[in-house]
Amino acid sequence: MTKVIPLLIPNIAWETYLEAVLEYSGHSPTSNVDNSTIKLADFAKYIVSLDEFQNGPEIDSLDTLRNKTIPLYHLFFSFLIISSKASIFNIMESTDLSVVSKKGKISVISGTLFQWRNAIINQSKSKEVRLIFNQCLSFFAKFGLGNIFDNYRKCVLKDDTFLLEYKG
Repeated sequence: MTKVIPLLIPNIAWETYLEAVLEYSGHSPTSNVDNSTIKLADFAKYIVSLDEFQNGPEIDSLDTLRNKTIPLYHLFFSFLIISSKASIFNIMESTDLSVVSKKGKISVISGTLFQWRNAIINQSKSKEVRLIFNQCLSFFAKFGLGNIFDNYRKCVLKDDTFLLEYKG
């Protein structure tokens, strides 16, 4: 049995963030998002706003989500994962994600969005590990972060899991 349950999902203090940045920089970090016709979920807006905060409002929102890495370090997620000891060990050995485990079968796995994206893109050859990361990708899409995987296409395998392949 493999199960993935979101545990820690960030909460962005928008009012504090917007007021402080406007007061101390004189510019809103969300003018690009506010004037865009593209509808983004809060986490995606936050990523774009960090790029705008650093680089100004002339940024391309989708390009930021697809290609920028620095803003992805500023969101942190944890999942409770129930799986085999071998799969948890595989994740510990092959990713930069932080793992706290109880007897290897139930674990809390945490990391920045950048670390999660890399782990999902560079999935294991193990079906069970692919299943874990496929479920994590599904949660990130539900959180409105599917755009960070836009440069990749799903390659569905015979076991109904998938790998991500760079579109290049």
